[in-house]
Amino acid sequence: MKKLNISKKDEGKDLIPEESKEHFESLGKKLGFFISALNIPEQMKDVWLSVLPKMSLEQIERLINVFEEDYLKEKTQYIDEEFKKVLAEIEREKEEKLKKIDEETLEGINDLAKRITN
Repeated sequence: MKKLNISKKDEGKDLIPEESKEHFESLGKKLGFFISALNIPEQMKDVWLSVLPKMSLEQIERLINVFEEDYLKEKTQYIDEEFKKVLAEIEREKEEKLKKIDEETLEGINDLAKRITN
């Protein structure tokens, strides 16, 4: 990580722009949330926390993206399974309706054929 050279006249001044502070704060909150939400033993969470200070900002952002992707997969898995069940039920109902329509159509054709031949 790059070391800041601070001159005597800049000592005590805030050298980080406000927008950068907000970005860092947002990253910190996200990272804290995702690490706490990880479905891993506490020891592994501690390992991640101990590695973070050695990581670059880019590496941390990529790590957050990986954590976020895993989190979303885990949280939406149930929804995907429910969605598949709903789609299967809709498909089953459609097949039943088509079968009924086929049967009614065949009955109608048979009735019409009987009337024509009589």
